Amino acid sequence: MPATARRFGASQPFDPEQNIAAGTRYVTTLMWEFHGEMRLVAAAYYAGDRWVGKRLLEYRNPDVVAYVEAVRRQYERRKHLTDQLQRR
Repeated sequence: MPATARRFGASQPFDPEQNIAAGTRYVTTLMWEFHGEMRLVAAAYYAGDRWVGKRLLEYRNPDVVAYVEAVRRQYERRKHLTDQLQRR
């Protein structure tokens, strides 16, 4: 992860401002690389973009699968709440 932090501009990855800025750039890059496919973006964020890019969801690692599912559940939950608030 230190290499990824440097790759996206965080020379001091424990600095909150640098960490958030680099993380945002990384997720944006993943969104472009995986054409917005949230499962791939979440898997790449967790396991590494190069690894996921080669396999495209053909992974068996239960940690990665669990992480992707947790992200999907949170996304759906928050999307549902946002939809409810917009209807008011």
